[in-house]
Amino acid sequence: MKKYSFLVAALLAAGYANAQENTSTLTQIGPGNNADVSQTGYRNTAAGGQSGIVNTLTQKQVGQYNSAGSVQVGNLNTASQDQRGRENAASLQTVGNLNAASQTQEGRNNDATGTQLGNSNSLLQDQDGRNNTATATQRKDRNIAEQRQTGNRNDATIIQGDGIPLDSDNKAYQTQLGDRNSVYAKQIGGRNRSYQGQTGDRNEGSVTQEGGNDNYATQMLRGDDNRATIHQIGNRNRAEQSVIGDRNRSVADQNGSDNVALQNIGILGSNDNVARAEQMGNRNRAEQTIVGDDNRAVSEQDGNDNRSYQYQQGSRNLAYADQDGDAHLARQTQIGDDNRAQVWQGLSGQTSIISQVGDSNVATVHQDHP
Repeated sequence: MKKYSFLVAALLAAGYANAQENTSTLTQIGPGNNADVSQTGYRNTAAGGQSGIVNTLTQKQVGQYNSAGSVQVGNLNTASQDQRGRENAASLQTVGNLNAASQTQEGRNNDATGTQLGNSNSLLQDQDGRNNTATATQRKDRNIAEQRQTGNRNDATIIQGDGIPLDSDNKAYQTQLGDRNSVYAKQIGGRNRSYQGQTGDRNEGSVTQEGGNDNYATQMLRGDDNRATIHQIGNRNRAEQSVIGDRNRSVADQNGSDNVALQNIGILGSNDNVARAEQMGNRNRAEQTIVGDDNRAVSEQDGNDNRSYQYQQGSRNLAYADQDGDAHLARQTQIGDDNRAQVWQGLSGQTSIISQVGDSNVATVHQDHP
């Protein structure tokens, strides 16, 4: 009886161990490398490879069917992968020195991919929920990328550098709270900064910084179904977009240097508005503020040192400013409903100030403009 009980216990233990079926594969080439792998659950897979000097890898898996893979080639790199849940996938590839990467996943069916090609880069990816996707690619040196997702079916992408020597010292931060949001950041150049935050569902944000240095972009979206886009070409441009409400659109397009675009939609929460600022030249400034529903604000600047200020409070208002040339000033203020203010400015040094309070007002100004 004792022999039988012992045999049953041994078979049960063997069956349980086999059911775990966790797999860990490690390859290390070089002195001073360190790897620490912990797996709890069943059918988790962890793979790690390190070639160089004093690289560190930490992999921790709790749950089922998770997969983690990390490859580090170089010296003094650090990688950490922490998965809790099931069917999550994390992948890291690092080539260079003094890079740091961290991936944390909690939930189900999340996917995180990180690539670092250069030196002293920092990467963080944090996912909590289901079916989220995060991708980050860093080329050259001292770039920082952070992606944080809480919710379901969110998508985040960061691209830093295309491999040329000047693509360094960029910073990109993305935070998503909600479901089915999408955020994208691309930085080609040096010392560019991008901050993107989304709270709600089905929001889309995009920042592209290319062909220059020291650009700054920030997007903060709160609500549902909002769209925000920033495109910067040149140096030292600044664009800020704040959107509160639903179904709003905000666009800032800057081509030149030292331009400023500030767009604020829905201080109290507004819907179905559009704000668009286009700047071509240098040292232009456009400010757009919308409070209410179904308003339109457009500022087009082609030249240098132009200023455009548009404020609308109410519903179904339109503000349009077209500035061609240099050193123009356009100020449009509308409080009420169904108002329309339009100004065209040419040559240089024109000034237009329009203020309308009430409903259904129309103002049109042409200043040395065909």
